[in-house]
Amino acid sequence: MHVVPCLGGNSGGPSRSVFALVHGLRENGVDAEIVTQNYANNPNIYEADWIKTLHVENVRTFEYNPSFRKYLVDEMIDSSCQIVHIHTIYSYPSHIATKLAMKKKLLYIVAPRGSLYQSAIEISSKWKKRIFNMLILKRQLNNASAVHVTCKEEMEAVRNLGITSPIAVIPNTLRLPEERPPIVRRKGKLRLTYLGRINPKKNIDGLLKAWHAAGMANRKDAELIVIGAAHLEREKVYLERLRQLERDLSIENIVWTGPKDGKEKEHLLSSSTCLVLPSFSENFGMVVPEALQYGVPVIASKGTPWQILEEYRCGWWTDIDVNSLVACIRNLLNVTDDALYQMGERAQNLVWENFSTSAICNMQKELYEWIIEGGRKPDFVYLQSKVQ
Repeated sequence: MHVVPCLGGNSGGPSRSVFALVHGLRENGVDAEIVTQNYANNPNIYEADWIKTLHVENVRTFEYNPSFRKYLVDEMIDSSCQIVHIHTIYSYPSHIATKLAMKKKLLYIVAPRGSLYQSAIEISSKWKKRIFNMLILKRQLNNASAVHVTCKEEMEAVRNLGITSPIAVIPNTLRLPEERPPIVRRKGKLRLTYLGRINPKKNIDGLLKAWHAAGMANRKDAELIVIGAAHLEREKVYLERLRQLERDLSIENIVWTGPKDGKEKEHLLSSSTCLVLPSFSENFGMVVPEALQYGVPVIASKGTPWQILEEYRCGWWTDIDVNSLVACIRNLLNVTDDALYQMGERAQNLVWENFSTSAICNMQKELYEWIIEGGRKPDFVYLQSKVQ
């Protein structure tokens, strides 16, 4: 049983990656289901007979949902569920699922989804999260059969909170098409694209400053495309700050598209010269493999776990400061069309070799079998506090 607060389009990477994971597990012979909620103001983007959805009017982080609790209680008593896999932590569905699994003495796994990085904790409700972590979360995680993280940097963040449970490092998966999409020859206008939430931790203001400092703000042959929306109040305030910064810097070539999905998002990504992810911290960053699958190179900050971009020579893994972003933008200007195409081929190789559904689901299945049956520990599971 996979528990996730919602599968809404506005909820970022977890909605897509959890669906891709469970869909892939089912194809690999694992009897897996999703239990989730459907918010009126953030409707789910997936439906299936193996997705149990309970309706909620509005998005409130810890809103009590008696029907969700009752469904979990009934399922945990009556079903043959062997493992509960809980995605995210600071929400009522994840909290009650963990609490009930402990009470029923069920095996359970918790995936923090990047919420335990220090920078993520400090951005919002720092004191509330610290109290919750100390009084409730630490015990929940230390009683888990495993904690599921997507990179070793996230494992370090979890260990730094005193968590001693086994930690499984398994990247997110992406549902890839059967055939690789054709790489678009991007001649003419340079398009640098940001895709994600309009949130302060994403460092979009730093991106705007770098765009201006690189001399791009008034060029007719260049565009900075920002795809995403502000949902929370602090995100709306941040968006207003960004629009003011756009005016202050006299940037004339930003395109604010709002949220996009499906074919619209696919077109915007595939026609981009490069994707940029300048975040202060990311536990994974689903937008990166989304862009790479179309052969789009990526600029990612060192607040993200994407050093592999440089190993495959299909992007830049850069420091977070403005000057470093400026250098990457200027480097991009000097890359020829043929060199971009070759970067795109290597980008697709990276995704198909490392993040295919079959590869990731095999790891996840191996983790479940080890938890249930014991035996040889998978190589991606770490028992010691020190990163190996």
